[in-house]
Amino acid sequence: MDLISGFASLVIGGLPADHPIVVDGAECHPANVIVRLQGPDALTDLRGAGFHITKSIPAIDAAVVQRPFVPLRENVRYLRTHPSVRSAEYDVTRQLTYVPNDPQWINQLSVQRINAAQAWDVSLGSNQTVVAVIDTGIQFNHPDLAVNIWNNADEIPGNGIDDDSNGYIDDHRGWDFGANDNDASATAGHGTQCAGVIAAVGNNGQQISGIAPRARIMALRVTNASGFIFTSATINAYVYAAENGARVMNLSYAGSLYSQAERDAIVYALGKGVLAVGAAGNQYHAVPMYPACYPEVLSVAAVSATDTKIGYSQFGPLTSVAAPAVDIVTTTLGGGTLNSFTGTSAAAPHVAGLAALIAGHRPTATPQLIRQWIEDGSKTVANWDLGEFTLYGRIDAYESMLRSDGTAWTPKPAAVRFISPIGPAPAGTRAWVRGRYPSLPTAWARGKRLKEYLRTRYDFEFDLPTTDEQITVQSGSRVVGRYRAPEPALCYPLVQASSDFGGPVIGGFLDTLNIDSLSVKVRRRSDETIGFQGVFYRVPTASSRTLVLRRQIANTTGTETVEAFVWGSNGYPSGSWVKLHSGSIPTDMTTLNVDLPNFAQLRSEVGTVVLRVTTSAGIPSNGEYRIDTAYLK
Repeated sequence: MDLISGFASLVIGGLPADHPIVVDGAECHPANVIVRLQGPDALTDLRGAGFHITKSIPAIDAAVVQRPFVPLRENVRYLRTHPSVRSAEYDVTRQLTYVPNDPQWINQLSVQRINAAQAWDVSLGSNQTVVAVIDTGIQFNHPDLAVNIWNNADEIPGNGIDDDSNGYIDDHRGWDFGANDNDASATAGHGTQCAGVIAAVGNNGQQISGIAPRARIMALRVTNASGFIFTSATINAYVYAAENGARVMNLSYAGSLYSQAERDAIVYALGKGVLAVGAAGNQYHAVPMYPACYPEVLSVAAVSATDTKIGYSQFGPLTSVAAPAVDIVTTTLGGGTLNSFTGTSAAAPHVAGLAALIAGHRPTATPQLIRQWIEDGSKTVANWDLGEFTLYGRIDAYESMLRSDGTAWTPKPAAVRFISPIGPAPAGTRAWVRGRYPSLPTAWARGKRLKEYLRTRYDFEFDLPTTDEQITVQSGSRVVGRYRAPEPALCYPLVQASSDFGGPVIGGFLDTLNIDSLSVKVRRRSDETIGFQGVFYRVPTASSRTLVLRRQIANTTGTETVEAFVWGSNGYPSGSWVKLHSGSIPTDMTTLNVDLPNFAQLRSEVGTVVLRVTTSAGIPSNGEYRIDTAYLK
């Protein structure tokens, strides 16, 4: 055995000889020194000084050398003064894209899909970032969560005193707003599952890694003893989160009824620097679900492992981004993990975790800026039956982190998703335009700029002209599109069409706005019928309105039933449906006009109207229901 071979078999400090050590703050090889050579006899000179040449690199006049039984730091000092050496440096480590040592990382395909590991190369975030998980509570002693549970440092636990004067006694680990006590521990697994996706402890050799592996999790329970969530609980939770240091709130729950008070609490939290991330909902359609569809909330739809829309996920122009949501591996009650967390409840924590990761990396960034980085970093998701089913696409943690670092990028192109209403209108009637605008949008008619209101990256409103005019929408100087009402009357167009049970819908608002060659096409479902739901937004109350539906059936015949949703106290989909029309479907484009005399019961508090059309059974595989125009007037 020669000297070097013997050296390689040594153990240094209890570690194998090729295990890195830390010297002068650098993680490096325990024996190697990399030298840049000077002179034709440099290697000979170094051998004469007792060094072994483990690797010569003549292309750059360098070599890797070792001198056994001499401390590494001493070797480096010696070589830096040797006349045959231009420089000497430690053989420092380089890591592959950060991969935690958590044993189930290999199964965390959703986290890998959004390029979290590459984002961790930029930053692992900060333990100063707090994410409020507003849910069913959290298992505090879970081995992969315990270290990251937020504690209220200003509260002395168990003394029966509100030490920090925040209105809550002994809230040292959050609060239970369902029972109004200080026990925010888990009553069900949902909150623990959300918490794991967001901020399970990373690189601790246990289970999984959260997307923000250093963030702190504030447990705010909002379910009552029967498992229900009331907005009175969520409202207080939002305010608590905002006043106790949270930067992000995860809201993995939804309902179709709008609450201004709930929205006000979210606006309050936003003003305190908190970004709310909400699950879009699991009702298949584009009916707005709250809190996700409040403009101040970053709404999250669900996609599969291949970036296609999950059948149950809400979607449409009020949904900002999408995230993986099928069979997610995460923490669960009992201290273990599961691999079946599914739904938009699972999608939202991916985005909340990314928001926390960015907030830890850029602690002074506003919630609006963090949201912009997340949206602009997302990958456009194209689905053959839905097009872009969110405004921005599926999140990409690495791309968003790069944007937070100021990396230049090309903004996503401007797009209009809908205008409602449209057409000539009484003076002062505003149109709402939803879309994606890298530059502030403007609206024009006959070369005249229309008066605008509320201009954001997503929404703006403008005064409709009093005469029938073509509307031009611009983002900056770029024309996004030109739009005209389907008839010379004020109308509220169909915003989004959707189906379930495997019935593809091809097309959307732009295809049903005018009488033209463009149509929304609805194909057969798995039960051999055709069915779709259409949504109209912000339709004002009126004693009566008229539904105008221009449609045909192709490649087959059959009957159709047209219905409208009757909004009840429990909201969509718990209400009933009223039949508007039933009969044979025309095989040529034909316009159906249906009077709606009791219109008030067909609109929600904020003006959402839902239409449903179903056909008879026995539709062949190539059967297609085509909608050329659909609107309310």
